[in-house]
This record gives sequence, structure tokens and C-alpha cells, in this order.
Amino acid sequence: MAGRKKEPVSLILAKGKSNHLTKEEIEKRLSVENKVKGGDDKIRPPDYTAAYWDQSDVEEFYDLAQELMEVGILFNLDVDTLVQYIDTRRQYVEITKALRKEKPMSNVKTEAGGNRKVANKNYGSLQRNKEMVTGQLRRIASELGLTLSARIKLVVPEAPEKPKSKFDKFGSGR
Repeated sequence: MAGRKKEPVSLILAKGKSNHLTKEEIEKRLSVENKVKGGDDKIRPPDYTAAYWDQSDVEEFYDLAQELMEVGILFNLDVDTLVQYIDTRRQYVEITKALRKEKPMSNVKTEAGGNRKVANKNYGSLQRNKEMVTGQLRRIASELGLTLSARIKLVVPEAPEKPKSKFDKFGSGR
């Protein structure tokens, strides 16, 4: 049985639930989190993609990388995950195009000279492949913060501001 994923310390602090962490633990986790992020100065497609990527794949890589870097999600350690996303997305598009050319049912001539509709095996195979690739695409997109639910988890909520009263300026703080 797996436990919950660790939340970033900034998120824990924003939620106001840091009472189970000591100041030393908070400082240690913050320093580790900052080290783990890595540098974002070397984000480019890995050399191995040159063997099978075309120019549109490279452009998509840089477009997505730029957007993800602007929101502070993508770092040089995440490049392979972005490559997986682009590759899987291309597979999804190719399977979807092939699926649209197929019909779910085919006409088959019977021995009596008539026609009978039967399930198109190629359509079913393509549909299963599409479902598999869709699952992979969702998982990778979630890891990169490309889904709504993933982005919501990444947003650090701001602590609500307490309403100011006329007594605050005198330091009563009640």
C-alpha cells in the first residue's frame, strides 16, 4: 500500500499545516527541493531524438518547454519526460487518423450471395491501441503539469488575509 505523495514545503506552509515539521526539517526540505529542481539552462531535445524526429516535433518541444519553464515546472532533468509526451502524442494522432479511415463494421459476402455486416478487426485493434496510448498520454501529461488537475495541485494557495480592524494599528491583534 503506497502512502501519499510528499507535498512541497511551500505548499504545506501555505496551507498552514507545518506544525508537524520542525524549523530544521523545513529548512532541510527547502534546500533539497531547490537542489532537485536543477538548472533550466540546458533544455533542448536530447541527441537521440535527431534519428526520428522531424521539424514539427522539435518545434513542439521548444514551444512546450518554453511554456513549462515560464511557470517554473520544467527543468533540465525533465527533458526525457517531455520527449515521451511528444512521442506518445504523435502516436495518438497517427492512430486517431488511421481509426477515422476505418469503419467499425465491414460487409462480407455470404455463401448464399447476400451481404452480412461483421465487426472490422482492424478497427477494434486500432481502438484498443488508442485507449492504451490515451492512458499513457494522460499519465505523462499529468507528470508535466499539462492537465487541469495537475496544475491545480501545483498552485500554492495564498493564506487568507485577515480583515483589518481599527484596533490593529494599536497592536491589540485580537
